[in-house]
Amino acid sequence: MSLKRMLNKTMKIKRLATPTLDSTGGAVITEYGTTTAKCRIRLLAAAERTVSGREGIVSSHMIYAPTGTVVASNDVVRVNEEDYDVQYVNNPHGMNKFLQIEVALRR
Repeated sequence: MSLKRMLNKTMKIKRLATPTLDSTGGAVITEYGTTTAKCRIRLLAAAERTVSGREGIVSSHMIYAPTGTVVASNDVVRVNEEDYDVQYVNNPHGMNKFLQIEVALRR
């Protein structure tokens, strides 16, 4: 089965600008770009969450996307009407077959 057939969802990738301060000193975060890409998302098992805890990163889900998808740490992705913070993007073994994107559900 090809990867394309497994990508059953669409994610919206939001790139956020560096926060600025408003007149009262509050942080203002604006989007400066959005794109979409096909993806597949799954909930991480408890053991996977422990193993993948690099540098204090706590991920709740794994998103799979085609190579060439432009996504980076600190982006926000939206899948199934839920927002997720991108924690880490991995190209497994440098094979350029697909991307693994570790995300944390926004609360």
